[in-house]
Parts: sequence; C-alpha cells; structure tokens
Amino acid sequence: MVAKGLNLSSSKVEVFIEKRPTLEHGKISINLFNKKYGSSEVITMEYHRDQISFIFDLSELIPSQVSQYNFSISISDIDGTIVEEVKLRDSVGRIDKMLSGAVKKIIHDFIIVAKNINGSKVFIFKKMYSGENCSLCWDRDLDSSTDSNCKKCGGTGKTSRYSKPYTTYAGALQSSSNSKENMQEGMVSDYGPQTVSLPAVVELETDDIIYYQILGVWFIVNSSLSVASLKTIDSLQTVAISELPSHSPQVETLSKNKDFILSNKGR
Repeated sequence: MVAKGLNLSSSKVEVFIEKRPTLEHGKISINLFNKKYGSSEVITMEYHRDQISFIFDLSELIPSQVSQYNFSISISDIDGTIVEEVKLRDSVGRIDKMLSGAVKKIIHDFIIVAKNINGSKVFIFKKMYSGENCSLCWDRDLDSSTDSNCKKCGGTGKTSRYSKPYTTYAGALQSSSNSKENMQEGMVSDYGPQTVSLPAVVELETDDIIYYQILGVWFIVNSSLSVASLKTIDSLQTVAISELPSHSPQVETLSKNKDFILSNKGR
C-alpha cells in the first residue's frame, strides 16, 4: 500500500491509496500521535478495495494550537488483523498553520476597515484577579470584593487592579437599546448600552475596560456576546458594553496609567 498524499482541508483529511492490498473488504484506520501531549487517537472506517480515497473527519480530535501530529495509515481485515501499514511524515499541525494564517488575514482586514473607515483605536485593560487583596473592600469570609466601586482597587478586589493597556482597533459602536441610561450607575450618559466587535487576540470578559480613542469615552464590558472562530482558532469577538462615568474609580485610576498616557499621545 502506498499513501499517495494527504489533502488537508479544514478539519478533514483525505487519504489517497495506490498499490492497494489484495484484501477486498476490511477496515482502514488513520492513527494520530500528538508529540506535544503524548496522546494518540485512532479513527476507523470501512475499507473497500475499489475505493481510491478515504475522508477522515478530525473535527473533534484536533485542539487549537497543536504543534505536531504524526500520521500512520493501516488497513486491516474484519477481525482487526493489520494487513498493511504505512507511516506518513506529515502533520496535522499544518492544518493549524493554514487556519492560523487565515485567521490572521481576517483580523488584518478587519483592522484595516476599522482603522480607515468606521472604527477606532482602542485600549483594553484586563481586570486582574491576582495579587494582594484590597485592604478596603476584600472580605476574607466571602473571598471576594464587597464594593464594585471601591476607590482603592476599582472593584477588582486586588491591589494590582488592571493590566497594562493592550492596543488594537475596534469596529463602530452599535446601539443595543434606545435607552441613554448607564447600566452600571443609573446615570444619564451620551452612550446607552452598545455592542462592538474587535479582534479576539485578547479575550474580553465581564468588567474588563475599553477606552474608545476616537470618542474619548471609557466603556466597561458587560458580557461576551459571540466569538467567531475558524475551526478552533478565534478570530473576532463581539461584546456588550456600557459607558463608564468620567468620575468612576476605574476611569480615575486608568486615565492616570503611565502606559496609557504615553500610548494615547498623538491621538
């Protein structure tokens, strides 16, 4: 048996067989060994001698960011006795590389449109969940902050508060309500609840902060609405946000962040 080639397409692998064995009917298996994790998987389907190609669906077997898989193809009789086997010096890691390239293209095109047409440069601050507990709002018994607007930690419960700013580009704001009421503090603001899409390079979660540079407005993430993925690699995400009042502890703290001040120059 000779495996003529592998046609890697998304999560499917097509195996072409030449010089087929004399066995008329049996089983053909694709055996995968993950070098990185030391795990192995086997997918088996029926083999017919008059069939020249076999398509294996690996959609549930290939996790994101796997660097290397080794293949082997085996043909066995009905009882499972291997008749022929061939190892292939190939890798499903190529699928990851192809998908990764495609995702980078999606993100690149999105940023070009956001930068030049309908979006804005944004600064993302991830809420920190590590570090020393805040001396003002942290409750040891509850193991959490008791004040979402704590002036010392901004409601994070940690002295480190937020991460350094990550810079990217976001699409245009989309109003999700006719209401102008701020969701966090019940105050009237220029922007009611909004949704916005941006690259999924940094995963946004509830209470993360976004500064929308073109507007000079701070937003807090209320929830993640959706994440677009190509196979298992995330490309774009959409989140629900609401405006933060300029006097909120988060804004008062983050607006003084040295990294933010330097990056925000020349806006």
